[in-house]
Amino acid sequence: MTIQLSQPDFLQLTRIVQNLPDFANVRDRTDLVAEALANVVQVNSILARLDLDGSPMVVSVEVVSFLSQFGQVADGKETLTVFLNSKLSRI
Repeated sequence: MTIQLSQPDFLQLTRIVQNLPDFANVRDRTDLVAEALANVVQVNSILARLDLDGSPMVVSVEVVSFLSQFGQVADGKETLTVFLNSKLSRI
């Protein structure tokens, strides 16, 4: 199952993600996603399929879009939810 976001929700999430302190460059983005999904069995597959190179705005669209379409992880939670819960709880 995937998460269907409304256009306003999608835009708001991409803005939040692009403004995360650790979203400035490819290395930091890779670490950020890996850390957020550390307990997800498919984390290496997700990282291999994500293109984290580009401007924060473009990459945030990629991350939110990809994770919302990835579906559920082993524990039955949506991948985007796991990512957001991990990152937003620290802001």
